[in-house]
Amino acid sequence: DRVAIMSHGKLLCCGSPLYLKSRFGPGYYLNIEKNAGSASTPDLLEDSGFVAPDQLEGNPPPSSETDGLVMSKRKSNSNSMSSEKSGVPEKFNQFDTSRLIQSYVPRATIHYQNELEISYLLPWEAFQRGVFPDLFKALDGSSADLGIRCYGV
Repeated sequence: DRVAIMSHGKLLCCGSPLYLKSRFGPGYYLNIEKNAGSASTPDLLEDSGFVAPDQLEGNPPPSSETDGLVMSKRKSNSNSMSSEKSGVPEKFNQFDTSRLIQSYVPRATIHYQNELEISYLLPWEAFQRGVFPDLFKALDGSSADLGIRCYGV
């Protein structure tokens, strides 16, 4: 498939969605659905959009103009059930989730968040370096401990 973008009757660019995203997009969006009743840490860079204070220098603020690709990964309920049976409530841990994501993608930033979900912008170079599979494995293995219900890119 190819996508063509026109403006005022003139062809501006044409290419595959992957090419256009790599050429003009800021990256991919990792959308995380928090477990119900989550208590995150809103004081952790709530207004700046950045995940870690030591990462602020040289990082431009995220753009909200483009959307990420739609590929989703839903966790099975087996992990959720095991922690519910133990009586330990699952609460979303924003600090540890951000730390885990930044261990694979140091320039990841918070794009937006609300009570139910949080979205991280993963810069294009993270995809080019091939770190997404390892990041997704780490999220799969830690989702119950971090209070992640499901996530998608």
